[in-house]
Amino acid sequence: MSPKDLTAILLPLGQLTDEQIRRVVFEKGVGDVLVRVAPLEAVKLQQVEVHEAKEGLPCEDPDLVGRLSANGWAAFVHVNHSASQAIVHGFVQGKPLDGFAGAPGPEFDAKLKEAVQAEVTLDQITAADDGSRMGIGVTSTRTMAIIRGAPLIVPPGTPTDFNSFVFHDRGAGMDEEGERLAMLTFDPRVARLLWTTPGRELSANLIAAPPGFYGPLEAVRDAAADVLAPLGDRTPEQAGLTDVRTLELCVLAAGRAFAGGDLREYWDERVLPMFALSGDPVIEPSEVEDLDDCDSVLHAMVEVQPFAAPPGGEGTLLQSLGDDELAPLAPWAKPGEEYRGTMFLLQPQRLLTLVRSLDGLKMRAAMEKFERAWYRAARPGQPEGDALDNFKRAKAEEGKADIERFLRDWTELRICLEIGAANQFQVALLFYEGA
Repeated sequence: MSPKDLTAILLPLGQLTDEQIRRVVFEKGVGDVLVRVAPLEAVKLQQVEVHEAKEGLPCEDPDLVGRLSANGWAAFVHVNHSASQAIVHGFVQGKPLDGFAGAPGPEFDAKLKEAVQAEVTLDQITAADDGSRMGIGVTSTRTMAIIRGAPLIVPPGTPTDFNSFVFHDRGAGMDEEGERLAMLTFDPRVARLLWTTPGRELSANLIAAPPGFYGPLEAVRDAAADVLAPLGDRTPEQAGLTDVRTLELCVLAAGRAFAGGDLREYWDERVLPMFALSGDPVIEPSEVEDLDDCDSVLHAMVEVQPFAAPPGGEGTLLQSLGDDELAPLAPWAKPGEEYRGTMFLLQPQRLLTLVRSLDGLKMRAAMEKFERAWYRAARPGQPEGDALDNFKRAKAEEGKADIERFLRDWTELRICLEIGAANQFQVALLFYEGA
């Protein structure tokens, strides 16, 4: 078995609690981060991994290591065997020790033991972990995100390179027109806290937020601030405020994970139906010419195969979500009256179950079955073998961009829903124009 890599800060087990470690990381001011604190009982060490939240890259910050050593010692350890890199940087009570930078080997082994004050090897340290570490780009057990100062659970296996913790739209440069849709999960307690904040203070917070903070609702923040400022010490709730844009801004400020924006019709007609396909593909020769115009095999699948409608029938806002699964964000909205909001609450349970039921192996099997049916319809009576393989390769090349787009949306949707479920957050859909 090849030796395992490691990028982490090591502390004596029990020197700091998990909460104390996360507080030190937050107070250091490194921004939105992922923090994993794992006890390594077998070697009496505490392993701390800190990654920036945008792309999941490790944070290498000597000052942070020094702060964690304030009441004892701490050591930053980085080992990449394929690159022949090894670093040890130890601290005692905030003061740095002589470090090591070079290649893995006896000198590194000796410096590691000195830094962690124990007769322990790198192999023993990595073996003491719970086996959930899959490397950079995927979260392990015991990972928390600190987003806008608030901790939240990040389920094991979550990809970390999708910029999931801020609003983002993937349509830049795609030259697409039409209404767009993004999904987010938000902390209802934070949204409630904002709605019960004095209007003068909330107005100032809206103005002070950094550019781009409110995504597609950036253009309305000044108007919302003007609505709030005259409230003075009264909160929006106390004033009976019914300004839906202000409420939507509060929910965006309480957002904790986001699935990147894409065309509404792409979500509704291409992504969501994939989770509810039913039956085996049946393709008539007369359909082949139309299928050749599809963007990918996945596009052709949703064009040909039936998919189950929501239990209550196709919805008004989205055919793939029932009307009983969506509700206006504003609690003052009344049934039957026109609603001018752009954000709707989603009951996510059914969708999450559908998303969890599909994995890469099932997807690949369904695609191969459809490709074979497509080939037989396009070339009736012809042998398969190499000809079928060539047909599949050609379709894969033609549809590469569309398949990548679907996989990205699928992954981002799963991240958003899983983080929402793990933290008992609410899920919302945001409709908007432009990328």
